[in-house]
Amino acid sequence: MENTNFKPFLVDTALTDYIPIPRSLTAMDIPSTALLIYGALLDRATLSQKNRYADENGHVFVIFSIENLARTLGISGRMVKRHMKTLEQAGLIHAEPQARNKPNHIYLNLPQGNFGSPSEGTKDPPEQDRNVRPRGQKVPPNNRNKQRNQINYYQHREEESL
Repeated sequence: MENTNFKPFLVDTALTDYIPIPRSLTAMDIPSTALLIYGALLDRATLSQKNRYADENGHVFVIFSIENLARTLGISGRMVKRHMKTLEQAGLIHAEPQARNKPNHIYLNLPQGNFGSPSEGTKDPPEQDRNVRPRGQKVPPNNRNKQRNQINYYQHREEESL
């Protein structure tokens, strides 16, 4: 039985309605749910950018309530709050409180090398030993360290072929 909810990925298929997650964030010790939240915020930031939602310094902000973010991703508000705190501690977001009962303005920070025009190409990941951790930090109980060493960082431009 063929599933009619899907279509094949063809040569001329345009990818739309996807959540962008910078590849370099997968090398960081951030839970996958937090990465998904960051991707949803980054997706919303592109809309804010088009609508010129920016402060006086030109920094784009996102207006996305915890409840709407939780509903969009199909997770609980408590989980969104917990992972937003993780993203804030990692320096990827900064939330500015607004008036009472109004959603925060959320400012996003992009990892180095994940911005610019497509013609600039991508930058190589920084040379570092990803298995070295500051003293006192435990190694996560999964195989994330093994996966980090297997990531292919090459990204082709739109006009290039594989």
